[in-house]
Amino acid sequence: MYDGALGVFAGIELIKRITREEYDGYYSIEIVAWNEEEGNAVGGTFGSRCFVGEEITPHERMNLRQFGLTEADAENAKADAGKYVLYFELHIEQGGSLEKEGLQIGIVEGIVGIVRYHAQVIGESNHAGSTPMSLRNDAMETSCKIICDLMQTVRETSPEMVTTVGLFDIPGGAVNVIPGRTEFVIEMRNKNIPEMKSVMAALQARYAQNKFEPALFLEQAETSLDPDLTDIIESICQEERYSYKRMFSGAGHDAMNTAKIIPTAMAFIPSIAGVSHCIRERSSDEDVRIGFDLTEKLICKMNGRVGHDN
Repeated sequence: MYDGALGVFAGIELIKRITREEYDGYYSIEIVAWNEEEGNAVGGTFGSRCFVGEEITPHERMNLRQFGLTEADAENAKADAGKYVLYFELHIEQGGSLEKEGLQIGIVEGIVGIVRYHAQVIGESNHAGSTPMSLRNDAMETSCKIICDLMQTVRETSPEMVTTVGLFDIPGGAVNVIPGRTEFVIEMRNKNIPEMKSVMAALQARYAQNKFEPALFLEQAETSLDPDLTDIIESICQEERYSYKRMFSGAGHDAMNTAKIIPTAMAFIPSIAGVSHCIRERSSDEDVRIGFDLTEKLICKMNGRVGHDN
């Protein structure tokens, strides 16, 4: 209910407020609800990628046909970046740090980079009953050691780096067979991609004897948002006495695309219990109100109410 929708309703609320107040800003204001941010039908952040003119993939071209769309439709969605002064996105944090620290606003400085690796561990399949523990080469046991080592190394390397193993498979596995091979996917997120690659290289070296050879298959660069807009948001928080912190987003957003062509800013409000992407996703009415107020103050400040300059 809040992920993405909050920003759309913030734009609608902004227009309602300034219409009531007969606002006469310097620039026009557009509200946008992006198509396919989650990428469940066509592809991730599809709408905003078309907006900035990124080339769509062959897989996405095939998916378009299901919805009566063509490549020309995607190409025609490309915006004229020169017509836009800024893009602002209000969003829920989708994590628990703001609530835990008792803060009202997260000022987003950037969006983390992501790397993903296909990994496999080779052991030796054998009978689960007749092979003593001392003679086993269990790929599952080794995989558990590698994954636990990875988690601990990430914790010791950086408080901002995270890693997840959310896909794991034992090909041909059976309840009475010692696993001879495992396959799994490692995802890492951080604002520093070389740091993540360094962690993975060290892990690979430690377990080379187990034929642990992770293969990089996705690398998504980190995004830096506009520092001037970030400073202006901070000044508003100080003026209004909102408690806040500067932070990086651990989740991807359409802002990482708009930032390629338009000065872009984001702000977070707290997520109750840090929960997102499920029916329990909530933010308090007061935090929503503060997010709306921050949106209005930023847009009006940039649009001439407080004073317009170049």
